[in-house]
Amino acid sequence: MLPRATGNWTNGEARHLLNRAGFGGSPEDVEKFHAMGREQAVEFLLKPEEKIEAFPPPKWADLEVAMEKAATAMAERVKQRREMANMTPAEAANAKRSANKAQQMEQRQHAIEAQGWWFRRMLVTQAPLREKMTLFWHDHFATSFQKVKMPVLLMKQNGLFREHATGNFRELTQKVVRDPAMMLYLDTGKSNKENPNENFAREVMELFTLGEGNYTEEDVKEVARAFTGYRLNRLSGEVTQSRNTWDGGEKKILGSSGKFNGTDVVKLIFKTERCAEFMAEKIWEYFAYESPS
Repeated sequence: MLPRATGNWTNGEARHLLNRAGFGGSPEDVEKFHAMGREQAVEFLLKPEEKIEAFPPPKWADLEVAMEKAATAMAERVKQRREMANMTPAEAANAKRSANKAQQMEQRQHAIEAQGWWFRRMLVTQAPLREKMTLFWHDHFATSFQKVKMPVLLMKQNGLFREHATGNFRELTQKVVRDPAMMLYLDTGKSNKENPNENFAREVMELFTLGEGNYTEEDVKEVARAFTGYRLNRLSGEVTQSRNTWDGGEKKILGSSGKFNGTDVVKLIFKTERCAEFMAEKIWEYFAYESPS
């Protein structure tokens, strides 16, 4: 543990801390932050009074609302296919193109609304460290609308990052490897025992938990086998693991052997000393400076 700061708590230190642990603030914000005193200012950042629910997301971002809308859209597509049976090929193609274009425009509009909602939240939040850590996790566990194409699932992921913003990294990682948006982004749902997704396995170790050079190519192959069989219901966002497509055979990962699945893999990774070093270094670089000793 580092020793507690002694010396005076200056207005400049308050501004510096608010810049690093949040998104800065107006002179009035800094003055108010300084008036708390050093100890209370730190508590304000680490234990915010502002509830997560203080900023309700757009109605379309509610999964139940999205499920109802998806069911209606599916019924509409069935009706449209019946109508297309009486059209010429050209008319049917135009009708299909128009429907797809309308859906794409709506999804793009939702993506813009989601970005605006989050940006406004970062501007006015009274929980700046929580929001900055939400941004940190969004960068660490990167996804994008261009690949996912479902803003409702990206908003669900954004909420996951906020819920675990300053919480347990292992618990967050367990949830992220089965997060619907992440599954779409890294094609996890296509991974089965005949064709394991090695790209996902590499991302989990290299980008999420251990860093480059801290695993072997054999580890990649074995982790890919462990993560087979996970399936996503796009309507409900529910993730399950199919016993028929999961490779339940013996695997050797990071020196341990067993019939591991994805949950087991994360547990094995977090037993390594390198995982703690990797994340400590990344957080230090985010809040302080690059290339720490």
